[in-house]
Amino acid sequence: MNGRISLVLLHRLVPALAFLFVAGCGEGPTPPDDLEIDGIVLTDAAGVVQAHSHADHWHGALEIQRDQPLELRIYLTSRGSPTTEPPPPQDWFTLQDEPAYTLRVTLRDPTVVTWQGERYEATITGTRAATTTARLYVQEGDRTVYDAASIVIVVNP
Repeated sequence: MNGRISLVLLHRLVPALAFLFVAGCGEGPTPPDDLEIDGIVLTDAAGVVQAHSHADHWHGALEIQRDQPLELRIYLTSRGSPTTEPPPPQDWFTLQDEPAYTLRVTLRDPTVVTWQGERYEATITGTRAATTTARLYVQEGDRTVYDAASIVIVVNP
C-alpha cells in the first residue's frame, strides 16, 4: 500500500512541480542583476546631447557659464556606439522606473561646481571659473553596477 501511495503522490507531485517551474519563467519585471549599462548620455533640457560616455572615456565635456545653471537629463544606454556619435535615442533609458538603483556623482573639486539631483535629472552650477571633473556611477544599494570615466566640466567666467 505504501508503494501505491508513493506512486500516486509522485504522479501528482511531478506535474505540479513542472507547472510551478514553468509558471515562474513568465515575463515579469527584469531582475536588478539584469540591468545592463554600457554608457551615459547627458542632454540639456531641450534634448541636445552635451556629452556621452563610451567605454573608458567621454565624447564631449560639460561647458557652462559661472552662476548660470545647466539642467541635465541623464540617460543610460545598454549599447555603446561604435562611432563618436551617441547611441540612438531609442537605446536610451533612465533610472526613473528603476527604484532600486541610484545615480551617484563625485566631484573632484566641489568648489568649482555644484551638482543637485540624481537618478535621471540634475542641475549643475558653476561657482567659479575653473575646470574640474565629475565621476558618475550607478549603484544598487551599496553595490556599484556601473562606473563611468570622469567627465570634464569647464566653468567659464
